[in-house]
Amino acid sequence: MTPDGPRWVLLVRLGGTVHAIDDACGHAGRLLSEGRREGTRVVCPGHGISFDVRDGRCLTDGVDCGDQQAFDVEEPAPGRLVLRPRAAPPPGPRAPGRPGPPDPAGG
Repeated sequence: MTPDGPRWVLLVRLGGTVHAIDDACGHAGRLLSEGRREGTRVVCPGHGISFDVRDGRCLTDGVDCGDQQAFDVEEPAPGRLVLRPRAAPPPGPRAPGRPGPPDPAGG
């Protein structure tokens, strides 16, 4: 539960670590949990946009989709998870093949 009410979150366990990002795609609103997973990527069933399940970053070139909200996950007991929204990642290098923001200094 959040201050704004319930929220759908996609949970993915990779090895012994649980990762969490917003389930509703910020681009098309479709549920990422209805898409397919390819390693650390989840692919939106609406338009095929990919996100990294570890940090919510959009991995698809050529679209202005924005990143998904990511959550820090604690597992205090088996089957019990505590999620805390992460601060937005600072602007910087994107995933391989996806440019970062323009350099204001022109370099």
